[in-house]
Amino acid sequence: MQVDPIKPTLKAPVSKILKLKYDKLLSDVASEVNLRHYTKLTYLSLSDNKLSSVPTELGNLAALKVLYLSSNQLARVPAELGELTALTLLSLKSNNLRSVPKELGRAVQVGS
Repeated sequence: MQVDPIKPTLKAPVSKILKLKYDKLLSDVASEVNLRHYTKLTYLSLSDNKLSSVPTELGNLAALKVLYLSSNQLARVPAELGELTALTLLSLKSNNLRSVPKELGRAVQVGS
């Protein structure tokens, strides 16, 4: 399923919350959702999709405090998520992870 890139409009405020739970997103989130427009994003849920990877560009969302990646098909997560210094909650449960990058140690609370 292809999803048109989400773009903010001039009439709408820039979103701080983005929930794409159960949206049947496939492995390439970067091409399905244009996240670079969401610089003020504080909450992102990509849970319950069929993601096998997440884009390294998530590490550029400096305002992000909450990131749900649970219930996907992730075998790894990018070390760039360690750049999310505002992150207070990272949920990775119900994936195929065997380890997480040491860079994620900057997150205050990491949910398994």
